[in-house]
Amino acid sequence: MKIVNTMPLLTQEYAVTAGQWASDLEFYKIETSFLRGLLEDHFLELCQKRYIEELKRFGTILMQLDKQEFDCDHLITIQLAKLSLLTKHSLPENDAELSKAQVDIEKIMLNMTPGYRKVKTDIFRLLDDLFKDKKLSKLRLSLLNC
Repeated sequence: MKIVNTMPLLTQEYAVTAGQWASDLEFYKIETSFLRGLLEDHFLELCQKRYIEELKRFGTILMQLDKQEFDCDHLITIQLAKLSLLTKHSLPENDAELSKAQVDIEKIMLNMTPGYRKVKTDIFRLLDDLFKDKKLSKLRLSLLNC
């Protein structure tokens, strides 16, 4: 038996896109947690004068990303719930409301993505510098003990 999908094409597109954004957002949450964990694991070493300002800056950026994640997650959840209700109960669409919500979510996601990439790159660079410094310090110490 063939199942006929009566959901309008635009609603289907919104649902697919919102689902993709929800998936991306879950990944961002995992990444944010991982990055925060990296900084916490090396917190004492990063409190050195050379690194402290970057550590503070990254803490602020990660908090801002958390807020964006929270706001976007809320909007996506509402949008998916509305789309689900439209589908389940064959309710008439409010195109303007759905469209505005899609645009709002898209703006947040488009702004968030480069921020994640940049902070991730910068944190990895900072930790790479820290690890290189630690290796040099160990090498110097071993040479002094010879």
